[in-house]
Amino acid sequence: MQPESVATIIYFVVLALMSTWALFWVIRLAVRYGMSDALRMNQDLLRNDTEARAGDPART
Repeated sequence: MQPESVATIIYFVVLALMSTWALFWVIRLAVRYGMSDALRMNQDLLRNDTEARAGDPART
């Protein structure tokens, strides 16, 4: 095998690993901040739902 082909294979393997790692972090951050935003924006809805359940005589 020629040295140029080995270098090309190594280059593409490293590129694939870096791309996979970057994609993982983009998805991870999107999920993290998306959940934070959803929970922050729906606090009243979640709080009211919890209070309604607490006052429900069927749940006690």
